[in-house]
Amino acid sequence: MAISSHADLVQIKPTAIRNLANDILSRHQQSTSNSTFAIEWDEEGWHYLPSPELPPVIAMERLALYIVAMDAINFCFWPTHSTTTSTTLREKPTSTNFEYEHLAMAMATMAKLDEDDQLAHPTVLSPAYIFAPDRLANMTLVEMNHLWMQHLDQLAKDKNCPPITTLDNMETRCQLWNEVGSVIKKKWNGNILDFLGIPAPASTASLLKSNLSAPELVDRILEYFPGFRDCCAWSSESTNDHTDHKYLCLYKRAQICVGDLNASLKLKLKGLDQVTTFADYRVPQFLRHAGVLEYETSLGTAINNGREIPVNSEEEKTIRASTVVAVEELVQELRSLQQHLHTNGNTSDNTDEPIFTAVSVDWYLWQLGEKMHHEGALECHHKTRTTFY
Repeated sequence: MAISSHADLVQIKPTAIRNLANDILSRHQQSTSNSTFAIEWDEEGWHYLPSPELPPVIAMERLALYIVAMDAINFCFWPTHSTTTSTTLREKPTSTNFEYEHLAMAMATMAKLDEDDQLAHPTVLSPAYIFAPDRLANMTLVEMNHLWMQHLDQLAKDKNCPPITTLDNMETRCQLWNEVGSVIKKKWNGNILDFLGIPAPASTASLLKSNLSAPELVDRILEYFPGFRDCCAWSSESTNDHTDHKYLCLYKRAQICVGDLNASLKLKLKGLDQVTTFADYRVPQFLRHAGVLEYETSLGTAINNGREIPVNSEEEKTIRASTVVAVEELVQELRSLQQHLHTNGNTSDNTDEPIFTAVSVDWYLWQLGEKMHHEGALECHHKTRTTFY
């Protein structure tokens, strides 16, 4: 698929890509002497970490269910149910915008609630576990609303901040949890590790290795969970055939779910370099700041003014498609620079896996973008009502 047909909306700047690649590689060389390039899992301390007293298999089963349940509803981190009414920056904010960190931390607290019961019955997954397939499959909208209000209220108290805006689109989020729970329960006998291609029995964490590659696991998620199928027609001439090159399939949540599972469970999945960047809000926001993406004037003004960009509009699709292409070009530039350094004896590279992948670069850019966003150093991100990111 080419994005040149919409180049008037978003342009990718090769010079800025080269500059950003040089900056990233320079920071990487200064921060580490080894050849890895990845954000450590849960570096921020937001996510669920099972008790070390739990048997490894049960701990990993609980963690995997937390990840899949989280990424099933990992979308729309800007308030769509209310607008900011403050007229001056000196006014004390009356609410805290819901962010990814709140999703992860609230769900981590939910995951810990039954650990005492789980420790008392360590051989099987506790039926009381909030993310057990049966509980997800039978979750009601009333229960889910209560669950989130309770935990977001507690989180705001713990963080000593104004109330956190509750999740929008809760009915859809509940349906997505129902879908995940039902599929794992019915198709995989309630065993998430089976779904992940991890053969049983495995008695220790070191044996928890999937027999699937990263692309195969992405495909499995898309096959069994329709709610993860992030596709739309690229143009009005496109057909409904997903193999049509005019059909845009970005699969943000399916791919980030595989990335999260790989990092948290230490699966060391093969083929992770075939997964693309996670086209959402923060990465294009940062790439725009870095000059890699240049928006057409009226589009840039609309985004800066907080005007909503309709889902599946040419503007939204082009921003996301351009983000994927730009990160792929950035990865290639980084690999080229790394190879040049290696050839000239300025670096060592003893790994069979690529150091720079779209996944590792995405996590790096997202991490940097999050920091700069919270510091107010970035222009607004585009705002689109969607369940896919």
